Amino acid sequence: MVEADGTYIKAQREDHDRFEVKTGVFYSGKTPAGGRKHRRWRLVDKGCYATTADADDFGKGLAAQGFFKVGLHHAGHVLCAHDGLDEFGETFRDWFPGAIHQVDHFHVSERIWWVTGADEKRHARYKKMAFDDPYGFATKLRRGRLLVEHDKALELAHYIEGVAPHLFGCNQLPRNLRRGRMRVIGTGVVEKHQDLVVGRRMKRRGMRWSR
Repeated sequence: MVEADGTYIKAQREDHDRFEVKTGVFYSGKTPAGGRKHRRWRLVDKGCYATTADADDFGKGLAAQGFFKVGLHHAGHVLCAHDGLDEFGETFRDWFPGAIHQVDHFHVSERIWWVTGADEKRHARYKKMAFDDPYGFATKLRRGRLLVEHDKALELAHYIEGVAPHLFGCNQLPRNLRRGRMRVIGTGVVEKHQDLVVGRRMKRRGMRWSR
């Protein structure tokens, strides 16, 4: 498993008021780590890499870490989870050729929530349509058949068409590799690491950072 996501921090002495920190995590499985009320899980063969560099250098660094620490280049199957944006998709295609892609379901749901104006009933209906028949849903958006502003409808349709082949990428893995906790359809692991590595250290009140 390889997961990637980005987060922004406030900038000091930079060209813009913020800049992105890209974070990647790789692991080969999950094992119970105790806990009575809430079961906790430990990542097996875990490695983490973060940088403010561009997407290509991020991919290079993440791949190098994975190759060095766990021999990732010898893995028979690699599943790359990301938010479906071109940046991370292209990065994984460049540095993890042959990997299967899995788009984070929460990011897709979040985009649908945005275009519905936080209407819970419409969000639930559109979300079901998007995951049941993504291309059909995109066509309806383009033809104005749904209650969505025209510009937002076109933007969402373009996004849905782009991520459609990877909505259930994990199902392309052999069944024994996607059982239980390893049926990964999101980027929860890397988002937690973003909080640990970046958020809690660098996003406190009043903080500004240079690259």
